[in-house]
Amino acid sequence: MIKEIFLIVLLFLLLACSNRVSVERETREMSNTLELEEENITISEEDAYTILIKQKLQELIDKRKLAQSHPDFELNSKKNELFSQQESNIKEIKLITPFTIVSDSVKTITTAVVFDNAIDTVLSIIKTSTVEIEKKQLKMTKVTFDTLQKLKIK
Repeated sequence: MIKEIFLIVLLFLLLACSNRVSVERETREMSNTLELEEENITISEEDAYTILIKQKLQELIDKRKLAQSHPDFELNSKKNELFSQQESNIKEIKLITPFTIVSDSVKTITTAVVFDNAIDTVLSIIKTSTVEIEKKQLKMTKVTFDTLQKLKIK
């Protein structure tokens, strides 16, 4: 009787262990498939900069709203004067002119910012640099904005 119970428990353990290995194998295969699918996604440089510019402009708008609701939060006054109106949500970004290459690491482009009720035009300044972190070369991109009347590259 004890031998039969021992054999049943042993058989149960073997089956449970073999199922776990197949589940782990399936999980690894799924993660490898996801990595391959992510690598195949490519977008143009213009689309990437459009997305980046939209994110940075929305960040500036959000900071301005935060400064209005919390007086302790300070903003650079130049950035407050970037838009002609106090808009809150960016609807669309359009790159008006082709990229102007100022130097190896600086590009400028005239950008139309479409809001719900208005359209503003700003100059987007894109600065790129390469940084080495843990022996990997990473490309860093910084986007700043200015009005079209003046251009100051810092």
